[in-house]
Amino acid sequence: MSDQGGVSRESLAASLAGIRGRLANLATAARSDTDVQHSLGEMEKLVSGVLESLSEGYLLLDKDLVVLSFNPAAERLLNRRAAEVVGHGLFDGFPEGRGSVFETEYKKAVALGKPAFFTYYFETPPYVGWYEVRVFPGARGVEVFFNISSERRKAEAALQGTIEGTRKLLRELGALVEVTREVLEDPLPPYEKTARSLFDRCRNYIGARAGYVALVDAHGLLFVDSGGMTCAAPSGLAMRVCDPRGHPFTGPEPKFENAFARSPMREILPAGHMPLENILLAPLLVDGRVEGVLALANKEGGFTEEDARISRSFADLAALALRRSRSWGEMRRAGEEMRALFDAIGDAVYLYDFEGRIMDVNATASLRLGRARRELLGLTLADILSPASARALPTYIESMRREGRQTYEAEYVCADGTVFPAEVTATALSHAGKPAILAVARDISHRKRAAAGGPGGL
Repeated sequence: MSDQGGVSRESLAASLAGIRGRLANLATAARSDTDVQHSLGEMEKLVSGVLESLSEGYLLLDKDLVVLSFNPAAERLLNRRAAEVVGHGLFDGFPEGRGSVFETEYKKAVALGKPAFFTYYFETPPYVGWYEVRVFPGARGVEVFFNISSERRKAEAALQGTIEGTRKLLRELGALVEVTREVLEDPLPPYEKTARSLFDRCRNYIGARAGYVALVDAHGLLFVDSGGMTCAAPSGLAMRVCDPRGHPFTGPEPKFENAFARSPMREILPAGHMPLENILLAPLLVDGRVEGVLALANKEGGFTEEDARISRSFADLAALALRRSRSWGEMRRAGEEMRALFDAIGDAVYLYDFEGRIMDVNATASLRLGRARRELLGLTLADILSPASARALPTYIESMRREGRQTYEAEYVCADGTVFPAEVTATALSHAGKPAILAVARDISHRKRAAAGGPGGL
């Protein structure tokens, strides 16, 4: 069965389940990235905000029909506060519905994993009325959208409206999920590539013909899409980031002007810029500062408040991508500096886990043993120790578990078979979220020879 717009109800359910699944996959993949987790939290807030703004009632039930979410429209329609319902069985909170078609259809949706659509007149006070209900089972449980009308005709009109609203919601959420995946992509692509992808999707979704993305830093104008018109404004050109009236942005809200010929911004466009009929500007906020702008232009019929709302979502993702790009650049530089410092240490340094598997070594260790770093990363500590030291290694590691620090002597074996003694200072720590041991091994061959009065001694 399909709605009047030609979109089947089954496809609506599949789209909704697909969006939920993709968000869950992104959350799983991002557990080790704090910045990514933050962005996923923002996406979850976005989805929750959309659901809470719906005019139709929305319930999220687990597979035992315990209420997990109860939006404001549901509170209004059923005259019950969410705090009274969430965390309880649906038919414990609403015993009037026990044994009704509601319970039958919800249980059937859980059992069969298929969506359900039904209209039902409920006669029991205080919930008398026509109910138009859509049920979508998925990984999170059962999602229920509903409206109540005292007249069947009103119920039918409400159903048609909610189907259209759901279709629009799914389209918007689907676009945002796709671009979020790109923003969170690892390894991080160049920012200009990410910004261009976000811009293209936003422009296509809203229906603008042209636009650009510009930053306030040295990058200036990243790119211009003239929509087939002649535009001589070069990339890298310094652009003043402002609203359509030429004023600085004072907050995150996008601004638009549908009569650009009367806009003061017309006076500050660079020479050679393409003609503009209308413009929508969405600021890129990073840590509370405006760092750039996503601009759309020349939309037939002009921009709307709905366009502004949607552009903000894309601009927020562009700002997140900019923040990640800068953070990753700083982290990469810091990592390179730390690696240089690690390799410059005059003593051999080994990082290994509590099973003795070598996780990293510095340049001094590689040079002293006569083995390449990549070769050492495939070995255990016992592979580079003399037999006597290898037998004693488990004792030292067990001591590390208890005390967290140990100093001992060990004999290391070079690639050519020569053996040298070292004084090892080992410390337990956490590396990449796992227990590890950092050992600094100082060659004491000279000290040993001196103590024995041999060659090289005093």
